Amino acid sequence: MTDTFQRLVAALGERYALEREIGAGGMATVYLAKDLRHGRHVAVKVVRPELSGPGGIARFLREIEVVARLQHPHILPVFDSGTLDDGAGGQTPYFVMPFVEGETLRGRLGREKQLPVDDAISLAAEVSDALAYAHGHGVVHRDIKPENILMSGGHGVVADFGVAKALATGQRPESPDESTDRSALTQVGLAIGTPHYMAPEQATGRDTVDARADQYSLGCVLYEMLAGGPPFAGGTPQSVVARNMTAPRPHVGKVRHDVSDTLEDVIIKAMAIDPADRYPDMSAFATALRKARAATRPRRKTMVVIAAAAIAAGAAGAVAWLATRPSVIAVTEEAETIAVLPFSASGPGVEVLGEGMVDLLATNLQGVGGIKAVDPRLVLKRWGKRDAGDPGGVEEAIALGRDLGAGSVVMGSAVSAGGRVRIAAD
Repeated sequence: MTDTFQRLVAALGERYALEREIGAGGMATVYLAKDLRHGRHVAVKVVRPELSGPGGIARFLREIEVVARLQHPHILPVFDSGTLDDGAGGQTPYFVMPFVEGETLRGRLGREKQLPVDDAISLAAEVSDALAYAHGHGVVHRDIKPENILMSGGHGVVADFGVAKALATGQRPESPDESTDRSALTQVGLAIGTPHYMAPEQATGRDTVDARADQYSLGCVLYEMLAGGPPFAGGTPQSVVARNMTAPRPHVGKVRHDVSDTLEDVIIKAMAIDPADRYPDMSAFATALRKARAATRPRRKTMVVIAAAAIAAGAAGAVAWLATRPSVIAVTEEAETIAVLPFSASGPGVEVLGEGMVDLLATNLQGVGGIKAVDPRLVLKRWGKRDAGDPGGVEEAIALGRDLGAGSVVMGSAVSAGGRVRIAAD
């Protein structure tokens, strides 16, 4: 049993029964406790002593008091707060929150890497609603990241609301004569956020950071939910911050082909370098997210279903079609075995069809007129990665066909223009 554990037991008195430590991070250590009055488990967070700042305890507790008044289904509430002896003659704050069984969004991303588009939009919209409510009560989170979004029953709940601001407030001196050392705080990035999700204006250390900084951070989180990684990376926190402040905004559609142009535009706007170029508030951001989902699902579903139906309908005549098309290249005399290669793709929204056609055509051709289609997974594995829109040359296609034991290979294209999609053998 650590000294901190024993001091916390003394500070909590008879109200809570401390059980065990359940986590620790750069900001705080978290303990599981039993709320004896209400018969429920709670989480008690004890802030690292060096982060509360000299003379800043009272201000920290005032900030936590403001946060404790927030009541929203997607905000983890604060039940209680106080201080305990830090073991060095000073005090360090703690606060009590509900204990939520489950995982954080970071944990889910660790398992799945990329979330389904609908799930990502729903989570982002729920967090947007929570932020809009908090902003309406004058509270800015300042540290939105996957670790601070808890998963509860498939929904997102924002934790540590206002704690970053409370820590920053606690670090500021009471008067111009009071000295303070911000190094411990800035090293872990808590005063202004976490580097991968930090708005450019936060990185400058401005005291005028407003609600639009939370929008930027959530835009970065949404990007990561879809792409499998944050929008900006670097070897050091400083390099990550520099990219957030200066680099062109990345297009998630380049790494995730089922993301619509509309949704991509929403994310880019939320991550604008200049706060004035973002949505005016979180309610507008949430509305844009929901419109992007509603507007894109029918269009994408229609496009894919029409393409699949057209190919399936033509499968009965596939033998004649393959025999007459110049894009069906004879490789060996064993013409009954066919390898469908990735199609070239050009135009908005059809990138996914490049490799998608391999499985779609192979499935529909299998068994028609005695045709045997090479396993699409094997084709894609052997074909390897190509630049966007370039399926490779004829000679390479012939060589691959021979390696796969195919008598013929099929090449084609998918082109999007004027709201129409044309899929053809070239």
